[in-house]
Amino acid sequence: MTPPTGFESAAVIGTGMMGPGIALTLALGGVPSTILSRSSESAARGLETARGQASVLSAAELISESECAAAVELLHASTDFETTVGRAAIVIESAPEDLAFKQELFARLDRLAQPDAVLASNTSGLSITAVASACARPERVLTTHFWNPPHLVPLVEIVLGEKSSPAVAAAVRDLLAACGKTPVIVRRDRPGQLGNRLQMALVREAAHIIAEGIAGAADIDAVIKNGLGLRMPAYGLLEHMDVAGLDLAVAWPNTLVPISTTKPTPRSTFASWFVRAIWAPKPVWAFTIGRARAPPTSGPPAMHSSWKYFGTAGARLPPPPDTCAPAPSRAPPATSRRFSPARLKFNLLPPIRPLV
Repeated sequence: MTPPTGFESAAVIGTGMMGPGIALTLALGGVPSTILSRSSESAARGLETARGQASVLSAAELISESECAAAVELLHASTDFETTVGRAAIVIESAPEDLAFKQELFARLDRLAQPDAVLASNTSGLSITAVASACARPERVLTTHFWNPPHLVPLVEIVLGEKSSPAVAAAVRDLLAACGKTPVIVRRDRPGQLGNRLQMALVREAAHIIAEGIAGAADIDAVIKNGLGLRMPAYGLLEHMDVAGLDLAVAWPNTLVPISTTKPTPRSTFASWFVRAIWAPKPVWAFTIGRARAPPTSGPPAMHSSWKYFGTAGARLPPPPDTCAPAPSRAPPATSRRFSPARLKFNLLPPIRPLV
């Protein structure tokens, strides 16, 4: 395996639930990766965990025996913080979610790392802008939020801080794609990033459903696992709305929160969201998904059948800023399908511990 250009070595800080799996991910992409810890015992445990995860993937036929052996050869552990960070082209931190701690850590990384090194945090919720506030080169700092367990779940959210370089984000995206991941760009540094905001919207409504006595916890989980969750590997939330038809997508919320000239008082968290989304002289919800102006070559404004028309040329709602260069138009590497939902064996996920 040849490491992607510009990323000849990596350092991963942390030996808990995330660090070893992140290091293994990079090693599977051909990047020599060193797991850093404060003690030799912890560093050794982290290395052993990463090697064990590689064996699990090989046994499940998610990677070949040769891929496993090559990745293991690229995994290392160390307590020599200064030397390891000084040699790394990318440093990924997976430490406790403490803002003051991360700010101090990244200020130190900024002093020790090469001038062109990328400094990334695996934070799932802290502002990367705040984390990078003490860095002299905040343009090279961003979030790479791996989802747990990182050696199994394909998604990685790349979050740009206020001063993060779009070119750096694009390079990290290409690196992670070469490592078999599915990276997405989150253009703005906001609480909850992207995936957790979507997830917590479901959690909030699930809690409300239980509180109102509409359904119990077991039935809510059954709906997720056997309904919408089961079909999402085939098509996502907005793709499903395209399949069902956006006329239905516009009409259905009206039965929950009627569009009127008087702002209604919502009775649930979900209704609250729709009130904010659709209550306006020209409802934002319907306007966003159905009345974006067509591309210039397509004639006058019209009702469209897909989310893809939102934000196109001439739309009255502005598109998101173009903060990252588009992905290069080339065939994805063979490893990018390694952890596709069709192949992922979910019996490899950690068991659920009963809350008793």
